Amino acid sequence: MGTAPLTYDVVDVFCDRPFAGNPLAVVHGAADLTTAQLQALAREFNLSETAFPVPGADRVSYDVRIFTPGDEIPFAGHPTVGTAWLLRSRGLLAVDEVVQHCGVGPVDVQVSDGGAALSARPRWVGEPVLATSLAAGVGLTADDLVGGSRVASCGLAWTFLRVRAGAVARCRPGRLDVPAVGGDPMGGLCVYAVLDDSAGTADSGELTVHARVFCPDHGIVEDPATGSAAAALGPVLDG
Repeated sequence: MGTAPLTYDVVDVFCDRPFAGNPLAVVHGAADLTTAQLQALAREFNLSETAFPVPGADRVSYDVRIFTPGDEIPFAGHPTVGTAWLLRSRGLLAVDEVVQHCGVGPVDVQVSDGGAALSARPRWVGEPVLATSLAAGVGLTADDLVGGSRVASCGLAWTFLRVRAGAVARCRPGRLDVPAVGGDPMGGLCVYAVLDDSAGTADSGELTVHARVFCPDHGIVEDPATGSAAAALGPVLDG
């Protein structure tokens, strides 16, 4: 990896305390490393994602490359949130409205001392696809399904499988045959159930959802929390 030292932080995202949520490794000063070296570092951390940011001199934007243990990906939710918050906490971002430049292009991020939130744009929502084999891949049956499944992307494509409320907790991922779609590399599966839509109205647009995300072909058997899947689920529910 060369002789120059690198510093890094591990940030717990989507939580309010250490050792919870979804951990993210953020490596600083890696702009001159090769793709192979970045991938080797991500494999060494062995977290669902590792981010390699390069802050802009203007302190209102930054570039970032994001890697799973097996691949580079163009966008991901918790690396976006965690990286923006960390750079601001280090004084490398000077404003609350910042822009992340990553593989899918610019992503707007709202960041403060207390946390960060991203604004994800729906890229596309596909037509319903056959769900039975997807259910079998996580140990479920056709009786657990509610409708079919759909593929959607807000920068990273996911296949969404809607099931009955109790089925989400019973998922046991085995071999998943979820091909990469629309040029996105992950080929991951989000299994979700709408738990209670009585509180959701046309005005509020609020639903309670239980979801789990699996992408074992990329070194992530199950992701503790997945921002890119949560963002893309919105258009699926709306459709």
